[in-house]
Amino acid sequence: MNETGREYATAIFEISLEEDIRNEIYDSLAVVKRVFRRERAYIDFLMSPAIPSSERLEALNQSFGGQVNDHVLGMLTVMTLKGHVRYIFDAIEAFRVLYRESTAKSDAYVTSAVELTEEEKTRLKEALTKRSGHKVYIRYKIDPKLMGGIIVEMDNYRYDGSLRHKLKEIKEAIEQ
Repeated sequence: MNETGREYATAIFEISLEEDIRNEIYDSLAVVKRVFRRERAYIDFLMSPAIPSSERLEALNQSFGGQVNDHVLGMLTVMTLKGHVRYIFDAIEAFRVLYRESTAKSDAYVTSAVELTEEEKTRLKEALTKRSGHKVYIRYKIDPKLMGGIIVEMDNYRYDGSLRHKLKEIKEAIEQ
């Protein structure tokens, strides 16, 4: 994660705490993320020195004015003017981490080779909750390339217990 993005996230997070609008900022950033993910060229447009800043700012106002919190729109404006809008995804992710920490919640991303049973999901959620001390929200994804096992990503931690990873470790040990 980029430090510039983290600085923007910290600044808007502090504002969200001061004004007690964490949820509103969180939701507004989710809107921004969806728009930028859907329209990848939008960031290039906002970064383009060939387009006058007044046109780029007008585009931001048309896209987000009235749809997101004014502080989020202000952050996007500053990021655009300073040429930092390419770090928007880093800023959104850093804000999400700060938000989850402040609300005692964690997001976990679990990738498995096959669908986990309800019992496995329950045990995994209990273990992750115990490890983090937070309420855990898990998103599951299936990737048959793993061959077996799971990968868990949570709170800047990655555990790779996949069969593919274990076979890679064995191969590397043999080659040494």
